[in-house]
Amino acid sequence: MTIEFAQARGDAPTASLVFYVPSGIAATLSAGAGTTIGAASASVTAADLGNAVVPLAGSLVVRGPGDTFLSAGAQVPLALAATSCTGSASHAAFWVIVLSAAGQTLEVPIFVDPIAADAAEAPFATAKITVCLPPPDLPAGTPGRAALGAGLLDAALSVKGVFGAGSGEYRWRLRATPYTPASGQPDVAGTVEAQSLLRVPAAITFSAKPIKGRRAANVSGTLTEGGKPVAGVTVKIICKVVLAVVRTDAAGHFAARVSGLAVPKDTLFAQAVAPVRDLGAAGCQPSFPALNFPCVDALVDGFTVTSRKVGVRTR
Repeated sequence: MTIEFAQARGDAPTASLVFYVPSGIAATLSAGAGTTIGAASASVTAADLGNAVVPLAGSLVVRGPGDTFLSAGAQVPLALAATSCTGSASHAAFWVIVLSAAGQTLEVPIFVDPIAADAAEAPFATAKITVCLPPPDLPAGTPGRAALGAGLLDAALSVKGVFGAGSGEYRWRLRATPYTPASGQPDVAGTVEAQSLLRVPAAITFSAKPIKGRRAANVSGTLTEGGKPVAGVTVKIICKVVLAVVRTDAAGHFAARVSGLAVPKDTLFAQAVAPVRDLGAAGCQPSFPALNFPCVDALVDGFTVTSRKVGVRTR
């Protein structure tokens, strides 16, 4: 499962992010301290490097509640960071993003918890993942300032062996709180929600019928996600090279006639790449109406899917 976040360069710095794992997706939090459970990447603007955009890469590791993480060159107890971030030193799992850039190691703690049955989030979430980031826009040397004056632009966590989902549609939710610029204080009133729809599985059917007397075939298939058709997606028909490019209709169906097949037999397959689709604020289902902060956007996740290979005999 890959979790991604991005913000515009001109946005206020991010203070905290809370990702809500949707109902129906199980979160297994039993990995022991020291276990690497995924890969991480990010891009930041580094004030100490002339506001250059710096790419970072690294890993996601599990640590224990009594362990530390590296912050501004010092080892800081995770329990202390947890209390500052969430108000509690106790969490079901402690993860740390370990990133490298510009000759420095940057570590970011993450706190993960199941959602209690009586919690306000219980109707839509099974777990939450909380990240707090240090302010990047304070003067250099200010205690608690982000290393390198690093302000987050985007990040991706590819997590293995933790999340499991069946088929259907799952709505991930994010609660994001910015800093009041140049203050080091979270702007709680500026909190927003964003959502991402995961529809699984993505599947493509494909068949090919040879045209008698010609080195050609009629091909067709259907593209679905979460059991529902996907319209307007480009599908490539491939036999060593791309023979045709078509788009799915409202029913997710596609069809084409391809030529140039080998004699007496060749192998075809179809591949579809669905982009991320932006539904805008109208696609949101606000999760926290009592807290009076807006849901600003909803996306449908993209995917790539390849069909089975089909042999075609021509005469």
